[in-house]
Amino acid sequence: MASSLPFRLVAPTGVVFEGEIAEVQLPTPGGPITLLPEHMPLVTAVATGVLSVRSKPGDDWDKADHYAVEEGMLTVDPDDGAILVVESAEHADTIDELEAERAAAEARAALENQIEADQIVVTQRVVQRNMARLAATQLRRRHRHRAPQVSR
Repeated sequence: MASSLPFRLVAPTGVVFEGEIAEVQLPTPGGPITLLPEHMPLVTAVATGVLSVRSKPGDDWDKADHYAVEEGMLTVDPDDGAILVVESAEHADTIDELEAERAAAEARAALENQIEADQIVVTQRVVQRNMARLAATQLRRRHRHRAPQVSR
């Protein structure tokens, strides 16, 4: 059995993470899923939320890297590993927690004044994105304080 899975996280800005991983937890519209080495082939939508990556087998979650991700698509293939393409991805260490709290609060307040359905949908996405950013920073604070592990 393989002890790692090739994993790549890609956003419009470029490759955010690329490397061999032991485990990835990610949000989907149907709930969170976990990818492990030798995962079965899969194509699925990914929801806005927190992506957690453990690089080494047996590592505790306090050594995991956490990312706030915004909607995307995941493919898992036995030959290529897992590739996750998302609208945005931010490592928890790079997120300004106070700014994310402020942006989420402003978006929630704006929801109260919006009547048009398209405005509501856009603003709800802003709230979801900033709540994911906050969740990622809270996981970082709870688990550890270290620089992002970005490899290429």
